[in-house]
Amino acid sequence: MRLAGIAGLVAMLVFVLPASAGRDETALERQVRAYLEPNHGYRQMFGLPDGAHLGRVICGRAGRPDELTCLVTGSGRYLVTRAPHRAFYFYPCSRFQAQRDLAYNYEDDPCADEIDRG
Repeated sequence: MRLAGIAGLVAMLVFVLPASAGRDETALERQVRAYLEPNHGYRQMFGLPDGAHLGRVICGRAGRPDELTCLVTGSGRYLVTRAPHRAFYFYPCSRFQAQRDLAYNYEDDPCADEIDRG
């Protein structure tokens, strides 16, 4: 009897966990995901193979107030600007930016700043 109860509980968890996986996304992250997912254009945009799925999307403010920063799991970090008609433009953050300018301030770089999901 006890074993049947435990098996029933485990079976319920199998169905509940995937449904709750995206619940911690912010409204902004849902907007970006909803923009990317319908036409699968993100594969070309992010240089992903045809069978790749869109990973976790974490977006927020970082650095400049007029831009967003998004981290897409498996694809990298992007500066994102919101365009008219609910579109977004993505600009990849280079992991190996050349800092030839001695006045370059790493702390002012939105690609390097912490993402504020607030």
